[in-house]
Amino acid sequence: MAGQGVNLGFLDVASLADVLTQAHQAGESLSSLAVLRRFQRQRRAENIKMAATMEVFRRLFGHRPAPIRLLRSLGMKGLDQLAPVKNHLVAMAMGTKGDLPPLCRAPIRVF
Repeated sequence: MAGQGVNLGFLDVASLADVLTQAHQAGESLSSLAVLRRFQRQRRAENIKMAATMEVFRRLFGHRPAPIRLLRSLGMKGLDQLAPVKNHLVAMAMGTKGDLPPLCRAPIRVF
């Protein structure tokens, strides 16, 4: 989960580029409040979701009494056995799942 800030930043940049491109094509001012609010609406939910997830992890892995650590360990081992859930969480962490900006939906081409 260490790279979440940079992943969110990349997704924000892709979303902002899309909003600004659409605004430019529509002849709108790129600095108008309406344009910037579109960007804000596009990214708010995903950013809040990731912030909440990070808070859950902070609380889950913070200093806890031994019984809580044992339950946490058992829960993590159980999660490791649930491949679909684990894969979903990994995809969310990598920024390849969820409401992705158009620039992030296109296949990546390597030259």
